[in-house]
Amino acid sequence: MLKVTHHLSPAAEPSRHDPHPLAMFLFCMAVKADNYLGARNQPYAIPPLQYNENYHRQWLKATTTSELHLQYCLATIQLDVLYNNVGHLHRQAKELRSSGIHAAEEEIKRRITPMRIEHRAWVSRPYIAYHIKNNSDKKRDQFWTKPDCLTFRNRFLSYPEYIIFDPLVAYMHLNYTALTVFMTIVEAGHVNPHDNECYDAAVLTCRIFAALDAALGGKAGKLLNGCSTPLWFAGLVFADNERFSPEGEIRSIMSILADL
Repeated sequence: MLKVTHHLSPAAEPSRHDPHPLAMFLFCMAVKADNYLGARNQPYAIPPLQYNENYHRQWLKATTTSELHLQYCLATIQLDVLYNNVGHLHRQAKELRSSGIHAAEEEIKRRITPMRIEHRAWVSRPYIAYHIKNNSDKKRDQFWTKPDCLTFRNRFLSYPEYIIFDPLVAYMHLNYTALTVFMTIVEAGHVNPHDNECYDAAVLTCRIFAALDAALGGKAGKLLNGCSTPLWFAGLVFADNERFSPEGEIRSIMSILADL
């Protein structure tokens, strides 16, 4: 529909000099839906995209006068575009590896490098950086304690509480963190639960979800139905039961204490 009305080019890139807000909103929703289905091994309908912040800012100005809301929208769109590109690379990486090309791993790393750079830069976005910075320096509790339904209802196991300054940013951070796991899977070609970056990202995903659920009074079902993909990625990492067993918990605590 958007191609027929010339809001998108044949390559699914926004093509109008003066973008129509409703058409662009529908396009952004289509990208979200495509990412959701693509993560479930469905064919992508939308080809790889380029994130153009100035273009999106242009049409978003017609929807809000708040710079805060505009920045939240831009941050969300950038994440969705990045998810789209990583999803396409995931399939390309499978083809490269199955083709037997000698330099397949080097080519995959070359293609994912700019995505990783963009991903790391996202946490410094305006109105986003403050929320994440105030959670990034928190260390895990030094001693594991048995969770209590009241004291620990907003925490994931023995990890510190994720502080929510704004649920919208926390929700974006949840998806950002899951993207860390996704990119690790694409680059390695498999799930490696013993990769510290991947494991920490899976834990952070669960910490954010627990905090969001508690902040919403345990009635997060409908609002957080978009969390299924991040939690699925976390579940893939936790499939290694040995590391996530009580013995594994103890080993992790001892390792953290050694670094203090």
